[in-house]
Amino acid sequence: MRNVISWKLRRLVKTVPFYLMLGIPLLLALILIRSEINDGADSAASLLCMTQSNIASMLDLLAGLFAALCITHDLQNRFVSAAVMTGNALSSILISEFLGFGCTVFAAVFVPSLTVYIIGLALFGLGEGIVIGAVVGMILNAIFSAGVYALICVAAFGLVIPFSFIVKSEGSSCIVNLLILIACWSGVQALFELVANEPAVETLFSFTAFGQVFLMCAGNLSGFELFKSFGIAAVSLAVIYGVTYIILKKQELK
Repeated sequence: MRNVISWKLRRLVKTVPFYLMLGIPLLLALILIRSEINDGADSAASLLCMTQSNIASMLDLLAGLFAALCITHDLQNRFVSAAVMTGNALSSILISEFLGFGCTVFAAVFVPSLTVYIIGLALFGLGEGIVIGAVVGMILNAIFSAGVYALICVAAFGLVIPFSFIVKSEGSSCIVNLLILIACWSGVQALFELVANEPAVETLFSFTAFGQVFLMCAGNLSGFELFKSFGIAAVSLAVIYGVTYIILKKQELK
């Protein structure tokens, strides 16, 4: 298994899309950070917060592009996409907890989620183990940093699990399918954030990314804004599922 993964990663690194996926989000993030510095940030704290957000968005966009590539080019490579999405989720936890809330909370969230992730790998294999680790990391992050609203959002992800059966293909877990679709969905949201760089856009689309959902829920959002975010998320998810379903159907016809 290790040799197979190593071979697939080496093959991926040789492709042009890999460098595009790596370079475009990084370039966008650096441009936005530079423009903020040139305009004059209000304080060092606000600059750090903005940099944090851009890094999280860059990770989301990278994961989304990677997942989209796996869906459209190589369905057998889904486990690699799941691994990238897990790295994105854990990186978001690292960024928000370590820089935002301190080492104590970071250790309380990151270490248990990483432990469960490793146990999941041992018991359930690569695909489901990665998903379990990511979900547990989300829940722990919600409990320690954002409270009740974030737990509601995590529970809402459970409502979309049945839709994953729509895109289930032979030899591929529906849970892994779901994770990959959320990665694509997350990438769309991150692209809006990086291009627009507007707080209103970030609020509207924040529910659609693993890293940003907790930032949204930790804020002082009114009930209407929370409902609006759920609505945007539902529409976004429907579009992603629809496009993916069409792609898979076309590949089946071939």
